[in-house]
Amino acid sequence: MPSFRPVTEIERDFATVLVSHLPAIVIRERLEPLWDEANIAAGELVLTTQAASYLSLLKRMQATFEKRDYADRFARREGNPR
Repeated sequence: MPSFRPVTEIERDFATVLVSHLPAIVIRERLEPLWDEANIAAGELVLTTQAASYLSLLKRMQATFEKRDYADRFARREGNPR
């Protein structure tokens, strides 16, 4: 069975990117590989107990992406670049 980076490490990197003061496009570029990493791990581990933590992280990431996307669109509509 392949080994994957612990979900806590992916989650830490995810949180670090979110609090950075980078432009939204750069944040998205940095979050995408983390999403892919968690998704691959969840897919490979789907029939194991380890999958639950990666799936939970993916749900939190999805919710965060949706909130950020809404906030980014709102800021652009108001004329505030992000």
